[in-house]
Amino acid sequence: MIIGGIAYFIKVFYSFHRLEYIEILVFIAGIALLFVGYGILTLKNWVYIPTIILAIAPMISFPMGTILGIYILYLLLAKKGRFIFSPEYQDILKATPYIQYTTPRFIYQIFFILLCLFIGSAFIAF
Repeated sequence: MIIGGIAYFIKVFYSFHRLEYIEILVFIAGIALLFVGYGILTLKNWVYIPTIILAIAPMISFPMGTILGIYILYLLLAKKGRFIFSPEYQDILKATPYIQYTTPRFIYQIFFILLCLFIGSAFIAF
């Protein structure tokens, strides 16, 4: 969500001289995505409802947006997802600050491959 927010911000920043209403809405959505992405990254419990709302929005772009939205909603509304954003889990995080989650290396590799595909498709489009 943070990357999506940055992408929206860059798009609006480069077309700032001729803003239209839709671009203002996209800019506001980008800022919202930045805040929600930061909240998810730091596991804040206030981000639960905004994430559900922002997960419903891309479901209209069939089929990938629908699949991604359903998957995000599944992760959030499942028992584990509700527990992670609960006050009990926040207490656990405060009681065990020495335990840190580390992202597996293959996640970074998948992200790098997707980033290369995205940049490559952008160059092919021009």
